[in-house]
Amino acid sequence: LTHWQHPRFHAYFTGGQSYPDIVAEALTSALATVNFCWDSSPAFTELEIVMVNWMGKIFNLPNEFLFNGNSSETSLGGGAMQNGGSDAILLAFLVARHKRITEICGNIDIHCRDKEHQVLNKLVAYASTEAHSSVEKAALVTLVHMRPVQADKNFQMRGKDLEKQVQKDLEKGNIPFVVFVTLGTTSTGAYDQLKEIIPVAKKYNLWIHVDASYGGNAWCCEEFHYQMDGLKDVDSININLHKTFLHNVPGTYFWTRNQRVLKEAMTVDPAYLHARHHGTATDFRNWGVSLSRRALCLKTWFILRTYGVRGMQEYIRRVIIEIVGQQVFSLVCFRLKIDNNNNDDCNEMTKALVEYINHSQKLCITYAKCNGQSICRFSFGHQLALEKEIDESYEILSNLIEEFLQKSHLEQYSREILFKAGGGVVGSPVFVTQNTLRSTSSYASLIHSGGHSPVPDQSSASDQSNSRRLSPRK
Repeated sequence: LTHWQHPRFHAYFTGGQSYPDIVAEALTSALATVNFCWDSSPAFTELEIVMVNWMGKIFNLPNEFLFNGNSSETSLGGGAMQNGGSDAILLAFLVARHKRITEICGNIDIHCRDKEHQVLNKLVAYASTEAHSSVEKAALVTLVHMRPVQADKNFQMRGKDLEKQVQKDLEKGNIPFVVFVTLGTTSTGAYDQLKEIIPVAKKYNLWIHVDASYGGNAWCCEEFHYQMDGLKDVDSININLHKTFLHNVPGTYFWTRNQRVLKEAMTVDPAYLHARHHGTATDFRNWGVSLSRRALCLKTWFILRTYGVRGMQEYIRRVIIEIVGQQVFSLVCFRLKIDNNNNDDCNEMTKALVEYINHSQKLCITYAKCNGQSICRFSFGHQLALEKEIDESYEILSNLIEEFLQKSHLEQYSREILFKAGGGVVGSPVFVTQNTLRSTSSYASLIHSGGHSPVPDQSSASDQSNSRRLSPRK
Protein backbone atom coordinates (compact mmCIF):
# COMPACT_ATOMS: atom_id res chain seq x y z
CA LEU A 1 0.00 0.00 0.00
CA THR A 2 1.31 3.44 -0.91
CA HIS A 3 0.39 5.70 2.00
CA TRP A 4 -0.99 8.83 0.30
CA GLN A 5 -1.71 10.52 3.64
CA HIS A 6 1.87 10.25 4.92
CA PRO A 7 3.60 13.64 5.43
CA ARG A 8 6.61 12.40 3.40
CA PHE A 9 4.39 11.66 0.37
CA HIS A 10 5.23 14.42 -2.11
CA ALA A 11 4.62 12.54 -5.37
CA TYR A 12 1.13 13.56 -6.53
CA PHE A 13 -1.58 16.04 -5.63
CA THR A 14 -3.01 14.19 -2.64
CA GLY A 15 -6.73 13.60 -2.38
CA GLY A 16 -8.35 15.45 0.48
CA GLN A 17 -9.07 13.67 3.72
CA SER A 18 -11.44 15.31 6.17
CA TYR A 19 -13.91 14.09 8.77
CA PRO A 20 -17.04 15.53 7.07
CA ASP A 21 -15.96 14.04 3.73
CA ILE A 22 -15.57 10.57 5.26
CA VAL A 23 -18.96 10.82 7.01
CA ALA A 24 -20.64 11.98 3.79
CA GLU A 25 -19.04 9.10 1.85
CA ALA A 26 -20.33 6.60 4.41
CA LEU A 27 -23.84 8.08 4.37
CA THR A 28 -23.92 8.19 0.56
CA SER A 29 -22.95 4.52 0.40
CA ALA A 30 -25.50 3.62 3.06
CA LEU A 31 -28.34 5.36 1.20
CA ALA A 32 -27.13 3.97 -2.17
CA THR A 33 -29.16 6.58 -4.01
CA VAL A 34 -28.82 6.72 -7.80
CA ASN A 35 -29.15 10.39 -8.68
CA PHE A 36 -29.91 10.35 -12.42
CA CYS A 37 -33.21 12.25 -12.59
CA TRP A 38 -35.42 14.37 -10.39
CA ASP A 39 -37.84 11.51 -9.63
CA SER A 40 -35.04 9.12 -8.64
CA SER A 41 -33.77 11.55 -6.01
CA PRO A 42 -35.54 14.91 -5.66
CA ALA A 43 -33.60 16.00 -2.57
CA PHE A 44 -30.15 15.17 -3.97
CA THR A 45 -31.04 16.74 -7.33
CA GLU A 46 -31.96 19.99 -5.64
CA LEU A 47 -28.92 19.76 -3.35
CA GLU A 48 -26.58 19.30 -6.33
CA ILE A 49 -28.06 22.37 -8.01
CA VAL A 50 -27.47 24.36 -4.83
CA MET A 51 -23.91 23.04 -4.47
CA VAL A 52 -23.10 23.90 -8.11
CA ASN A 53 -24.19 27.47 -7.38
CA TRP A 54 -22.51 27.63 -3.96
CA MET A 55 -19.17 26.48 -5.34
CA GLY A 56 -19.54 28.73 -8.38
CA LYS A 57 -20.03 31.73 -6.11
CA ILE A 58 -17.21 30.67 -3.77
CA PHE A 59 -14.86 30.46 -6.78
CA ASN A 60 -16.17 33.82 -8.06
CA LEU A 61 -17.31 32.36 -11.38
CA PRO A 62 -19.35 34.65 -13.67
CA ASN A 63 -23.08 34.46 -13.02
CA GLU A 64 -23.61 33.09 -16.54
CA PHE A 65 -22.22 29.73 -15.36
CA LEU A 66 -24.75 29.29 -12.52
CA PHE A 67 -28.29 27.92 -12.41
CA ASN A 68 -30.87 30.70 -12.55
CA GLY A 69 -33.92 28.49 -13.05
CA ASN A 70 -35.01 24.91 -13.69
CA SER A 71 -34.77 24.78 -17.48
CA SER A 72 -32.56 25.94 -20.33
CA GLU A 73 -35.24 28.51 -21.19
CA THR A 74 -34.91 30.24 -17.82
CA SER A 75 -31.24 29.42 -17.12
CA LEU A 76 -28.62 29.62 -19.85
CA GLY A 77 -25.84 28.26 -17.64
CA GLY A 78 -25.44 25.61 -14.98
CA GLY A 79 -23.30 22.66 -14.02
CA ALA A 80 -23.04 19.19 -12.54
CA MET A 81 -20.65 16.98 -10.61
CA GLN A 82 -18.58 14.50 -12.62
CA ASN A 83 -16.69 11.33 -11.70
CA GLY A 84 -13.34 13.04 -12.22
CA GLY A 85 -11.44 15.56 -14.29
CA SER A 86 -11.11 13.06 -17.15
CA ASP A 87 -14.91 12.74 -17.36
CA ALA A 88 -15.22 16.53 -17.38
CA ILE A 89 -12.70 16.81 -20.22
CA LEU A 90 -14.53 14.11 -22.20
CA LEU A 91 -17.83 15.92 -21.64
CA ALA A 92 -16.34 19.15 -23.02
CA PHE A 93 -15.12 17.24 -26.09
CA LEU A 94 -18.56 15.71 -26.71
CA VAL A 95 -20.42 19.00 -26.31
CA ALA A 96 -18.01 20.99 -28.49
CA ARG A 97 -18.05 18.26 -31.15
CA HIS A 98 -21.85 18.16 -31.19
CA LYS A 99 -22.06 21.94 -31.49
CA ARG A 100 -19.73 22.14 -34.48
CA ILE A 101 -21.27 19.15 -36.31
CA THR A 102 -24.82 20.49 -35.94
CA GLU A 103 -23.66 23.92 -37.16
CA ILE A 104 -22.43 22.24 -40.36
CA CYS A 105 -24.90 19.36 -40.81
CA GLY A 106 -28.03 20.56 -39.06
CA ASN A 107 -30.02 18.24 -36.80
CA ILE A 108 -28.47 14.79 -36.45
CA ASP A 109 -30.38 11.70 -37.59
CA ILE A 110 -29.11 8.77 -35.52
CA HIS A 111 -30.11 6.34 -38.32
CA CYS A 112 -28.21 8.12 -41.11
CA ARG A 113 -24.95 9.73 -40.07
CA ASP A 114 -22.89 9.66 -43.26
CA LYS A 115 -22.65 13.44 -43.53
CA GLU A 116 -21.77 13.70 -39.86
CA HIS A 117 -18.98 11.16 -40.26
CA GLN A 118 -17.50 13.14 -43.14
CA VAL A 119 -17.25 16.20 -40.88
CA LEU A 120 -15.93 14.14 -37.97
CA ASN A 121 -12.95 13.08 -40.05
CA LYS A 122 -11.82 16.73 -40.26
CA LEU A 123 -12.42 17.97 -36.70
CA VAL A 124 -9.33 19.18 -34.81
CA ALA A 125 -8.91 19.93 -31.10
CA TYR A 126 -6.07 21.97 -29.58
CA ALA A 127 -4.27 21.93 -26.24
CA SER A 128 -0.84 22.72 -24.85
CA THR A 129 1.90 20.10 -24.91
CA GLU A 130 1.66 20.38 -21.11
CA ALA A 131 -2.08 19.64 -20.96
CA HIS A 132 -3.24 16.68 -18.90
CA SER A 133 -3.18 13.22 -20.51
CA SER A 134 -6.98 13.06 -20.24
CA VAL A 135 -7.21 15.53 -23.14
CA GLU A 136 -5.38 13.17 -25.47
CA LYS A 137 -7.43 10.22 -24.22
CA ALA A 138 -10.69 12.09 -24.81
CA ALA A 139 -9.56 12.83 -28.38
CA LEU A 140 -9.01 9.10 -28.90
CA VAL A 141 -12.48 8.30 -27.54
CA THR A 142 -14.25 10.98 -29.63
CA LEU A 143 -12.32 10.09 -32.84
CA VAL A 144 -11.08 13.63 -33.53
CA HIS A 145 -7.62 14.90 -34.40
CA MET A 146 -5.56 16.23 -31.48
CA ARG A 147 -3.11 19.04 -32.24
CA PRO A 148 -0.62 19.81 -29.43
CA VAL A 149 0.51 23.44 -29.24
CA GLN A 150 4.13 23.77 -28.12
CA ALA A 151 4.39 25.45 -24.71
CA ASP A 152 6.83 28.34 -24.23
CA LYS A 153 9.82 28.44 -21.87
CA ASN A 154 7.44 28.96 -18.91
CA PHE A 155 5.42 25.87 -20.00
CA GLN A 156 2.45 28.04 -21.06
CA MET A 157 0.38 27.96 -24.25
CA ARG A 158 0.37 31.33 -26.01
CA GLY A 159 -2.26 32.79 -28.33
CA LYS A 160 0.10 33.33 -31.29
CA ASP A 161 1.26 29.71 -31.18
CA LEU A 162 -2.34 28.48 -31.12
CA GLU A 163 -3.23 30.64 -34.13
CA LYS A 164 -0.32 29.24 -36.15
CA GLN A 165 -1.59 25.69 -35.60
CA VAL A 166 -5.18 26.66 -36.45
CA GLN A 167 -4.10 28.33 -39.69
CA LYS A 168 -2.11 25.24 -40.71
CA ASP A 169 -5.18 23.06 -40.22
CA LEU A 170 -7.44 25.44 -42.15
CA GLU A 171 -5.00 25.32 -45.06
CA LYS A 172 -5.32 21.52 -45.03
CA GLY A 173 -9.12 21.73 -45.13
CA ASN A 174 -9.56 20.66 -41.50
CA ILE A 175 -12.19 22.05 -39.11
CA PRO A 176 -10.92 23.46 -35.77
CA PHE A 177 -13.62 23.14 -33.10
CA VAL A 178 -12.27 23.30 -29.51
CA VAL A 179 -9.30 24.50 -27.48
CA PHE A 180 -8.42 23.29 -23.97
CA VAL A 181 -6.80 25.90 -21.73
CA THR A 182 -5.06 24.59 -18.61
CA LEU A 183 -4.87 26.80 -15.53
CA GLY A 184 -2.47 24.90 -13.28
CA THR A 185 -0.79 22.11 -15.26
CA THR A 186 -0.10 18.76 -13.62
CA SER A 187 3.59 18.74 -14.52
CA THR A 188 4.61 22.22 -13.36
CA GLY A 189 1.53 24.14 -12.18
CA ALA A 190 1.84 26.53 -15.16
CA TYR A 191 -1.02 28.71 -16.45
CA ASP A 192 -1.81 28.99 -20.16
CA GLN A 193 -2.24 32.58 -21.37
CA LEU A 194 -6.05 32.67 -21.40
CA LYS A 195 -6.33 36.36 -22.32
CA GLU A 196 -4.23 35.76 -25.45
CA ILE A 197 -6.07 32.58 -26.38
CA ILE A 198 -9.64 33.94 -26.15
CA PRO A 199 -9.52 36.32 -29.16
CA VAL A 200 -7.93 33.59 -31.29
CA ALA A 201 -10.61 31.10 -30.26
CA LYS A 202 -13.41 33.59 -30.94
CA LYS A 203 -11.93 34.44 -34.34
CA TYR A 204 -12.01 30.79 -35.43
CA ASN A 205 -15.22 29.79 -33.61
CA LEU A 206 -13.55 27.42 -31.13
CA TRP A 207 -15.32 26.17 -28.01
CA ILE A 208 -13.11 27.24 -25.07
CA HIS A 209 -12.84 24.81 -22.17
CA VAL A 210 -10.79 25.74 -19.11
CA ASP A 211 -9.27 22.85 -17.19
CA ALA A 212 -8.73 24.39 -13.75
CA SER A 213 -8.61 21.03 -11.99
CA TYR A 214 -5.70 22.17 -9.84
CA GLY A 215 -5.43 25.97 -9.99
CA GLY A 216 -9.14 26.70 -9.69
CA ASN A 217 -9.25 25.73 -6.02
CA ALA A 218 -7.35 28.91 -5.09
CA TRP A 219 -10.09 31.11 -6.55
CA CYS A 220 -11.99 30.97 -3.28
CA CYS A 221 -9.39 33.52 -2.07
CA GLU A 222 -9.71 37.06 -3.38
CA GLU A 223 -5.94 37.50 -3.82
CA PHE A 224 -5.98 34.85 -6.57
CA HIS A 225 -8.84 36.32 -8.61
CA TYR A 226 -6.29 37.92 -10.95
CA GLN A 227 -5.76 34.43 -12.39
CA MET A 228 -9.38 34.42 -13.61
CA ASP A 229 -8.94 37.27 -16.07
CA GLY A 230 -10.89 36.37 -19.21
CA LEU A 231 -12.91 33.57 -17.65
CA LYS A 232 -16.20 35.30 -18.47
CA ASP A 233 -15.56 34.61 -22.17
CA VAL A 234 -15.01 30.83 -21.99
CA ASP A 235 -17.66 28.18 -22.67
CA SER A 236 -17.02 25.60 -19.93
CA ILE A 237 -14.88 25.06 -16.83
CA ASN A 238 -13.98 22.18 -14.56
CA ILE A 239 -12.39 22.24 -11.09
CA ASN A 240 -11.34 19.20 -9.04
CA LEU A 241 -12.17 19.78 -5.39
CA HIS A 242 -10.23 16.62 -4.50
CA LYS A 243 -7.00 18.41 -5.47
CA THR A 244 -7.02 20.89 -2.57
CA PHE A 245 -10.53 21.40 -1.22
CA LEU A 246 -10.57 18.55 1.36
CA HIS A 247 -12.70 16.29 -0.87
CA ASN A 248 -11.64 12.73 -1.47
CA VAL A 249 -11.83 11.40 -5.02
CA PRO A 250 -14.05 12.11 -6.89
CA GLY A 251 -14.94 15.76 -6.38
CA THR A 252 -15.11 17.34 -9.84
CA TYR A 253 -17.44 20.19 -10.78
CA PHE A 254 -18.26 21.12 -14.38
CA TRP A 255 -19.86 24.43 -15.35
CA THR A 256 -21.03 25.76 -18.72
CA ARG A 257 -22.63 28.97 -19.94
CA ASN A 258 -24.61 26.97 -22.54
CA GLN A 259 -26.58 24.17 -20.91
CA ARG A 260 -28.89 23.87 -23.93
CA VAL A 261 -26.06 22.68 -26.19
CA LEU A 262 -24.76 20.35 -23.47
CA LYS A 263 -28.15 18.68 -22.98
CA GLU A 264 -28.72 18.39 -26.73
CA ALA A 265 -25.41 16.55 -26.99
CA MET A 266 -25.99 14.22 -24.04
CA THR A 267 -29.74 13.51 -23.95
CA VAL A 268 -31.10 10.06 -24.79
CA ASP A 269 -34.74 10.04 -23.76
CA PRO A 270 -36.57 6.68 -23.41
CA ALA A 271 -39.98 6.76 -21.75
CA TYR A 272 -38.83 4.79 -18.70
CA LEU A 273 -36.47 7.64 -17.76
CA HIS A 274 -39.08 10.40 -17.99
CA ALA A 275 -39.63 12.24 -14.72
CA ARG A 276 -43.03 13.49 -13.61
CA HIS A 277 -41.87 17.04 -14.29
CA HIS A 278 -40.26 16.11 -17.60
CA GLY A 279 -38.96 19.21 -19.38
CA THR A 280 -39.07 21.51 -16.36
CA ALA A 281 -37.05 19.66 -13.69
CA THR A 282 -33.29 19.10 -13.89
CA ASP A 283 -32.30 15.53 -14.80
CA PHE A 284 -28.56 15.12 -14.23
CA ARG A 285 -28.44 12.03 -16.47
CA ASN A 286 -28.39 14.58 -19.31
CA TRP A 287 -25.33 16.35 -17.86
CA GLY A 288 -22.76 13.62 -18.47
CA VAL A 289 -22.08 10.11 -19.69
CA SER A 290 -23.03 8.18 -16.54
CA LEU A 291 -26.56 7.16 -15.64
CA SER A 292 -25.58 5.50 -12.35
CA ARG A 293 -24.64 8.69 -10.51
CA ARG A 294 -23.71 8.76 -6.83
CA ALA A 295 -24.86 11.68 -4.70
CA LEU A 296 -21.40 13.28 -4.60
CA CYS A 297 -22.89 16.66 -3.71
CA LEU A 298 -23.39 15.50 -0.12
CA LYS A 299 -19.62 15.68 0.45
CA THR A 300 -19.51 19.34 -0.55
CA TRP A 301 -22.48 20.18 1.66
CA PHE A 302 -20.97 18.45 4.70
CA ILE A 303 -17.58 20.14 4.22
CA LEU A 304 -19.01 23.63 3.75
CA ARG A 305 -21.41 23.23 6.67
CA THR A 306 -18.53 22.08 8.87
CA TYR A 307 -15.76 24.51 7.90
CA GLY A 308 -17.59 27.32 6.13
CA VAL A 309 -16.19 29.50 3.36
CA ARG A 310 -13.79 31.30 5.70
CA GLY A 311 -12.47 28.02 7.04
CA MET A 312 -11.74 26.77 3.54
CA GLN A 313 -10.09 30.07 2.62
CA GLU A 314 -7.80 29.75 5.64
CA TYR A 315 -6.96 26.19 4.64
CA ILE A 316 -6.16 27.19 1.03
CA ARG A 317 -3.95 30.04 2.21
CA ARG A 318 -2.08 27.64 4.49
CA VAL A 319 -1.06 25.27 1.69
CA ILE A 320 -0.13 27.90 -0.90
CA ILE A 321 3.30 29.50 -1.20
CA GLU A 322 4.89 31.64 -3.90
CA ILE A 323 8.38 31.00 -5.18
CA VAL A 324 10.63 32.77 -7.64
CA GLY A 325 9.43 32.38 -11.23
CA GLN A 326 6.07 31.51 -12.73
CA GLN A 327 5.11 28.75 -10.29
CA VAL A 328 2.63 29.17 -7.44
CA PHE A 329 0.66 26.85 -5.12
CA SER A 330 1.85 23.65 -3.53
CA LEU A 331 4.10 22.29 -6.28
CA VAL A 332 7.83 22.84 -6.73
CA CYS A 333 9.64 21.57 -9.82
CA PHE A 334 13.42 21.34 -10.09
CA ARG A 335 16.16 19.55 -11.99
CA LEU A 336 19.85 18.82 -11.57
CA LYS A 337 22.30 21.25 -13.13
CA ILE A 338 25.65 19.70 -13.99
CA ASP A 339 28.96 21.23 -14.98
CA ASN A 340 28.88 20.58 -18.72
CA ASN A 341 25.27 21.86 -18.95
CA ASN A 342 24.43 19.17 -21.51
CA ASN A 343 20.64 18.81 -21.61
CA ASP A 344 20.68 15.06 -22.30
CA ASP A 345 23.04 14.46 -19.39
CA CYS A 346 20.94 16.69 -17.12
CA ASN A 347 17.82 14.77 -18.14
CA GLU A 348 19.40 11.39 -17.48
CA MET A 349 20.78 12.46 -14.11
CA THR A 350 17.51 14.09 -13.05
CA LYS A 351 15.49 10.98 -13.91
CA ALA A 352 17.98 8.83 -12.00
CA LEU A 353 17.71 11.22 -9.05
CA VAL A 354 13.94 10.67 -8.82
CA GLU A 355 14.48 6.90 -8.75
CA TYR A 356 17.21 7.29 -6.14
CA ILE A 357 15.02 9.44 -3.88
CA ASN A 358 12.03 7.08 -4.13
CA HIS A 359 14.21 4.00 -3.65
CA SER A 360 15.60 5.50 -0.44
CA GLN A 361 12.07 5.18 1.01
CA LYS A 362 12.60 8.45 2.88
CA LEU A 363 10.56 10.60 0.47
CA CYS A 364 8.19 9.97 -2.41
CA ILE A 365 8.27 12.37 -5.38
CA THR A 366 7.46 12.06 -9.09
CA TYR A 367 9.17 12.55 -12.44
CA ALA A 368 7.91 14.59 -15.38
CA LYS A 369 9.26 15.89 -18.67
CA CYS A 370 8.42 19.33 -20.02
CA ASN A 371 9.77 20.93 -23.20
CA GLY A 372 12.42 18.23 -23.39
CA GLN A 373 13.59 18.83 -19.81
CA SER A 374 13.41 16.16 -17.11
CA ILE A 375 12.12 17.55 -13.81
CA CYS A 376 11.47 16.39 -10.26
CA ARG A 377 7.98 17.21 -8.92
CA PHE A 378 7.71 17.91 -5.19
CA SER A 379 4.11 18.40 -4.03
CA PHE A 380 3.58 19.62 -0.48
CA GLY A 381 -0.16 20.30 -0.37
CA HIS A 382 -0.86 17.56 2.19
CA GLN A 383 -3.78 18.63 4.36
CA LEU A 384 -2.10 17.59 7.63
CA ALA A 385 1.45 18.72 6.88
CA LEU A 386 3.00 21.25 9.24
CA GLU A 387 5.70 23.77 8.40
CA LYS A 388 8.10 21.74 10.56
CA GLU A 389 7.47 18.61 8.47
CA ILE A 390 7.99 20.47 5.20
CA ASP A 391 11.30 21.77 6.56
CA GLU A 392 12.27 18.21 7.52
CA SER A 393 11.34 16.97 4.04
CA TYR A 394 13.47 19.72 2.50
CA GLU A 395 16.42 18.69 4.66
CA ILE A 396 15.96 15.04 3.69
CA LEU A 397 15.72 16.04 0.03
CA SER A 398 18.92 18.09 0.23
CA ASN A 399 20.79 15.21 1.87
CA LEU A 400 19.54 12.72 -0.73
CA ILE A 401 20.65 14.96 -3.59
CA GLU A 402 24.09 15.28 -2.01
CA GLU A 403 24.30 11.50 -1.54
CA PHE A 404 23.23 10.95 -5.13
CA LEU A 405 25.88 13.28 -6.52
CA GLN A 406 28.56 11.62 -4.40
CA LYS A 407 27.61 8.09 -5.51
CA SER A 408 27.08 8.82 -9.18
CA HIS A 409 29.51 9.78 -11.94
CA LEU A 410 28.44 11.47 -15.12
CA GLU A 411 30.54 9.32 -17.45
CA GLN A 412 29.57 5.98 -15.92
CA TYR A 413 26.89 5.34 -13.38
CA SER A 414 24.48 2.48 -13.11
CA ARG A 415 21.47 1.37 -11.22
CA GLU A 416 23.61 -1.22 -9.41
CA ILE A 417 25.89 1.49 -8.01
CA LEU A 418 23.07 3.78 -6.97
CA PHE A 419 20.69 1.22 -5.52
CA LYS A 420 21.03 -1.96 -3.55
CA ALA A 421 18.64 -4.67 -4.64
CA GLY A 422 16.12 -5.23 -1.93
CA GLY A 423 12.64 -6.35 -1.04
CA GLY A 424 11.38 -2.86 -0.33
CA VAL A 425 8.47 -1.20 -2.10
CA VAL A 426 9.80 1.51 -4.41
CA GLY A 427 8.46 4.90 -3.44
CA SER A 428 7.07 3.83 -0.07
CA PRO A 429 7.53 6.62 2.49
CA VAL A 430 7.98 4.06 5.29
CA PHE A 431 10.89 1.62 5.57
CA VAL A 432 10.04 -2.04 5.02
CA THR A 433 9.74 -3.88 8.32
CA GLN A 434 8.06 -7.05 9.49
CA ASN A 435 5.00 -4.99 10.38
CA THR A 436 4.67 -3.23 7.03
CA LEU A 437 5.10 -6.49 5.12
CA ARG A 438 2.65 -8.45 7.22
CA SER A 439 -0.23 -8.03 4.77
CA THR A 440 1.75 -8.79 1.61
CA SER A 441 2.31 -12.11 -0.11
CA SER A 442 6.05 -11.44 -0.20
CA TYR A 443 6.31 -11.48 3.59
CA ALA A 444 6.01 -15.27 3.91
CA SER A 445 8.71 -15.92 1.32
CA LEU A 446 10.95 -13.30 2.93
CA ILE A 447 10.68 -14.95 6.34
CA HIS A 448 11.08 -18.52 5.01
CA SER A 449 14.18 -17.56 3.05
CA GLY A 450 15.66 -15.86 6.08
CA GLY A 451 15.91 -12.65 4.08
CA HIS A 452 16.02 -9.18 5.53
CA SER A 453 15.52 -5.77 4.04
CA PRO A 454 18.94 -4.49 2.91
CA VAL A 455 17.96 -0.97 3.89
CA PRO A 456 18.70 -0.27 7.56
CA ASP A 457 15.78 0.99 9.58
CA GLN A 458 16.94 4.53 10.21
CA SER A 459 13.50 6.09 10.40
CA SER A 460 13.15 8.71 13.07
CA ALA A 461 10.69 8.62 15.92
CA SER A 462 8.69 11.33 14.17
CA ASP A 463 8.52 9.25 10.97
CA GLN A 464 7.30 6.21 12.93
CA SER A 465 4.70 8.37 14.61
CA ASN A 466 3.65 9.86 11.28
CA SER A 467 3.20 6.42 9.74
CA ARG A 468 0.62 5.65 12.40
CA ARG A 469 -1.14 8.97 12.16
CA LEU A 470 -4.45 8.48 10.38
CA SER A 471 -6.74 11.00 12.05
CA PRO A 472 -6.65 14.82 11.96
CA ARG A 473 -4.79 16.67 14.70
CA LYS A 474 -6.84 17.90 17.56
